Amino acid sequence: MLSLEDNKANIIEAYKKLLKTKKYREVTLESILNEVKLSKYAFYKIFPSKQDLVATIFQQEIMEEIIYQMDKDNYQKRMHSLAVYLNKNKEFYANVFPLAQQQKLKHLFDILIEKQIDILSKAYLAGKRVLYNDQCYISDYFSSAFAYLVNEWVGGRYRFSALEFADKWLLLINSGLRDFITNYRA
Repeated sequence: MLSLEDNKANIIEAYKKLLKTKKYREVTLESILNEVKLSKYAFYKIFPSKQDLVATIFQQEIMEEIIYQMDKDNYQKRMHSLAVYLNKNKEFYANVFPLAQQQKLKHLFDILIEKQIDILSKAYLAGKRVLYNDQCYISDYFSSAFAYLVNEWVGGRYRFSALEFADKWLLLINSGLRDFITNYRA
């Protein structure tokens, strides 16, 4: 009998494999369970829902490996790593990113953007104080923009390499945040 962690890893692997050839809604709980030879009970003991499974993958593979390690000294390198990772897993994320507005995944996008804004805004603030409501507004704007652009990129609309995509995003968030703060009036 496999441990809970082994079953979790097997479910994630099977789910990602299925999403390479099927759409999110086509991958049923039964198809996942057939791949890993587990019961519904065993699945729900690990993941309360399919959305939790997606959020766990995003959390483990993007947030923990790339985003939580990001700081002002390695910001560009981490964004490049994120784009390379997304490019390598395009089939999976092309199926998953349309779900970015689901609460669990949206929350992780928000954390990613807040981390970027926190790193970048320190360079541009120069003693200015931004009201909390305005900080939320900026974060929501860039979070929605990033989710949309990533969804379109992994879906094939943009023909950028991973590094081109990351550099364009960095330019967009840097210039947008700098312009906002430069012209900001509390």
